[in-house]
Amino acid sequence: MRITRHLLLRLFAVSVALLFLVTTLTLGDETGRPVVTVIHIDAAPDFTQSAVTLLTGFRRDSLRDTGAKTFQVLQELDRPNHFTLVEEWRTQKDYEDHNLEAHTRHFRDQLQPMLASPFDERVHAELIAAP
Repeated sequence: MRITRHLLLRLFAVSVALLFLVTTLTLGDETGRPVVTVIHIDAAPDFTQSAVTLLTGFRRDSLRDTGAKTFQVLQELDRPNHFTLVEEWRTQKDYEDHNLEAHTRHFRDQLQPMLASPFDERVHAELIAAP
């Protein structure tokens, strides 16, 4: 059986989606602290402008989601096909709900063929010092 590049990309996308879902469902900040995600995206150089357009729309749509506090899309100066998203959500639940939104699923589906490396998402809770 010959495995095509397209099939490998689809399998990779499904694997990433499942990992993301498991991570999202098992994480939980019971303290009510804001949740901040930092996402690194490396688009293939030929897809830089397409990624900019997609990321701009995703930011706009995400800021309309319940609990969205901030949503930055940063573009690396020396490597314009490298992007970092910094999102702040009021609660863990708001973040989880955002990830279930149709626009988020659409964004991930559209982004997948543009990626030059795996999607790197890291979820943080704000560190609040004890008084």
